[in-house]
Amino acid sequence: MSARHFLENHWPSMPPHQIVMATGREGDAYYEIGERYRAALSDENVQVQLVPTAGSVENLAMLRDPHSGASVALIEGGILSAAETSGVESLGTVFYEPGSCWYFCWYLRLLRSKLNR
Repeated sequence: MSARHFLENHWPSMPPHQIVMATGREGDAYYEIGERYRAALSDENVQVQLVPTAGSVENLAMLRDPHSGASVALIEGGILSAAETSGVESLGTVFYEPGSCWYFCWYLRLLRSKLNR
């Protein structure tokens, strides 16, 4: 196989050796998850540069901005409608965020108490 053939057919599909990840504020859950990814990927010789942000909205903006340098980001599920997903791909669920569930469960209890009066 010639070097030209390799570069034309295989180089674009090779995984990157450096990733810029938009996370969240240092010390927050998204940043901690980013640190875990950095540790795990370093074992595979992939450097992960973590970029602290204000959270999901800023992370999404960085993904959509070709000049931001961010190639991956942690984004809270549900902040995008189906119409807004153009150009963004989800790799899957990293973890569930119980905060919204706690609020929702609290709200349901409040509604039930009002209905049972």
